[in-house]
Amino acid sequence: MSVGPLNRRMGGAACVTIALLAMVALLAACGGSSGAHPTPLYVKEVDAVANGIDSVTNDLYTPTDASSAAAELATVEAALRKAAGRLAAITPPPTIRADHARLVKAMTELADGVTPVIAKLKAGDLEAAVSAFSLKGVRDARTAIAAINRAGYKIDFPLLG
Repeated sequence: MSVGPLNRRMGGAACVTIALLAMVALLAACGGSSGAHPTPLYVKEVDAVANGIDSVTNDLYTPTDASSAAAELATVEAALRKAAGRLAAITPPPTIRADHARLVKAMTELADGVTPVIAKLKAGDLEAAVSAFSLKGVRDARTAIAAINRAGYKIDFPLLG
């Protein structure tokens, strides 16, 4: 196993714990707020999906090693895939159809991006958790959510918003 500078300074378990906690905090950092909007049903449906992901991440415990971190991240990956399916089943208002499609795609991208991180953690690569910060799906989801919010549909997506 390669031991990077972060690992040498902090120890393996501490590195994994900090990286995963920071990833969840980073993803939660820019949540929207639900408010008045022209189509409340759409916002309620998307918020229900977001709350499902939020409840999964709230139940996570602090991993102590790469193996337990991989198991925690696998739980998040499954929740993201389920959320992508639930979002795909929602019919968005015509004015935000393209942005909603981008959100669905971003959720799938995020789950796909987590898959190799899990494999690396299972192989004992503690530094892999840090790579989760730069996943393309996070950026794409934030872009789609911001566009939906600018259009007047204030979705509350704490994990990705």
